Amino acid sequence: MRARESADIINVQLRTEIEVMDGFRERNYGVLGGLTKAEALEKYPEAVEAHKDPANTDPEGESQADFSERVLSAFVSVKESGHNVVVVVSELKKLFR
Repeated sequence: MRARESADIINVQLRTEIEVMDGFRERNYGVLGGLTKAEALEKYPEAVEAHKDPANTDPEGESQADFSERVLSAFVSVKESGHNVVVVVSELKKLFR
């Protein structure tokens, strides 16, 4: 949502089409997604410990390798779009809020 709001602000000057690309969405952290660190530690201490190694993934979530491949594929798609100028707006999120 914040990335879309930022794109809208930028587009006040650019006045062009905004395309939302699923490939740039945030990583799915499975059961840990949307929890504070305290909530995650209380509910899923083993998953919190496992996520200290980025290679580990919650079975309900997305692996780091899958996430990286998805984002890279989205960038390739942008590169091959034929546009001369492109603005990519995304949001950096921590695992815990």
